[in-house]
Amino acid sequence: MKIFYTTFILSAFVLFNIHAQNTETPKRKCLSPTFNSKYEEAFQQMLAKHQQFANQKRTSTVYTIPIVFHVLHSGVAVNSPSATSGRNLNAAQINSQLTILNEDYRKLNSNFNTYVTQSGFTSIAADVEINFCMAQVDPSGNAMAEPGIDRINVSSKGWTS
Repeated sequence: MKIFYTTFILSAFVLFNIHAQNTETPKRKCLSPTFNSKYEEAFQQMLAKHQQFANQKRTSTVYTIPIVFHVLHSGVAVNSPSATSGRNLNAAQINSQLTILNEDYRKLNSNFNTYVTQSGFTSIAADVEINFCMAQVDPSGNAMAEPGIDRINVSSKGWTS
């Protein structure tokens, strides 16, 4: 009886190994359809329409966004010596920063290739076609005393350091 079981187990082991060594190409079992030439043709037409639409959309429109700089100060006069140390900036300093901001967003800055963009991104960097300008009116629709600059004296608001 031992010989029968031993022979049976060895035979089963050999048969399973033979089946595992099968080198046939497996059949498709994912139930996906085979290649459909009509689908491929429709897909290529859709890609062509998309490319045509993308090419037509290349007209550039520069959007202008009015902005307001809120300058917090502690009662220091605008053109005082401490006005350049971050206390109460004058309009010339604010306008120079606005110019730099616009150059950066429009990819017009002179140091673009050397300092601003990493070398891997210079080929894909783009002009985002956004231009910023000083707001002429406040949210209520009233003309601003200084276009785009809202000076806030923190001591008049009760704020302390």
